[in-house]
Amino acid sequence: PVSMEYLSLIGVKQLLKNIKIINKIFGRGGKVSKVIPTFYDKRNRKSSDIMASLERVFPIHLSNPIRTNVSISESSGMKSTVFEYDKQSKGAEDYLKLAEEVLNGK
Repeated sequence: PVSMEYLSLIGVKQLLKNIKIINKIFGRGGKVSKVIPTFYDKRNRKSSDIMASLERVFPIHLSNPIRTNVSISESSGMKSTVFEYDKQSKGAEDYLKLAEEVLNGK
């Protein structure tokens, strides 16, 4: 997950460097399989800018974004999933799309 913040974008780039170093040291083939943009708000220019950067760096591994949605944070406060809390919410819709992407190998 990568929140739509500039520091998160820097952090994910550093994570990639660290994965390469670890793979080299331990002879492993660890890789990023899915990058999930979170707290996405299409009305916010910052979200659009960061999303564009993620699309350039992770064109194959980028999932559809998880939009900012109050039901997501409220559901965790109620100790339930967003599907249990509000299955009609945008958050539930976005996470369902993500689950379908993962299950379909996209």
